Amino acid sequence: MSEPLLLKELSRYQIGTYADIVYRNAILHPHDEAFTYGPERVSFSQFNERINSLIHALNGMRIKKGDVLGILSWNCLEYMDVFGAAMKGGFIASPFNSRLKADELEYLINYSESKVLFVGSELADTINELRPRFPKVEHYISFEAPAQNMLSHGELLKSHSIEEPDVLVMEDNPLIIFYTSGTTGVPRGALY
Repeated sequence: MSEPLLLKELSRYQIGTYADIVYRNAILHPHDEAFTYGPERVSFSQFNERINSLIHALNGMRIKKGDVLGILSWNCLEYMDVFGAAMKGGFIASPFNSRLKADELEYLINYSESKVLFVGSELADTINELRPRFPKVEHYISFEAPAQNMLSHGELLKSHSIEEPDVLVMEDNPLIIFYTSGTTGVPRGALY
């Protein structure tokens, strides 16, 4: 890539945003490993492509910048895709503790106003039982393996474009909701 073209490409996202960091690493270090999970390896360019596909999939479901993406899962590569989509797509990631009980999950998921809930395969049955208690969740997406009554994260990535999304992400856009421990009452969300 010639230097003027490289400079133009590197200025695609506002410097200082997470979108810029993800994209810049994909351009400057495309073959370096971004993540490993067991035998799986994901390079920076692959990570960027996975994120782009997920953003296009979510936009196709009418999920827009500022909408909350709930995550209930143990560690997996797909978890990072959701954080990456929040970074580049302007969504807000809202991770939930996988050890919570049904009533606690109900409170936090509803409190977050998640429109999409990404679910680890080992928690899919629990969430399917609780679905009637989440009136604002419009889409359920399973990680790692297909789950009953849920879209498959892997299938979404395969069926959507890897092209850069047309989203303007700014430094002061909200990115994540962290939850307090709730030691004196129910947990509260702290928006970062």
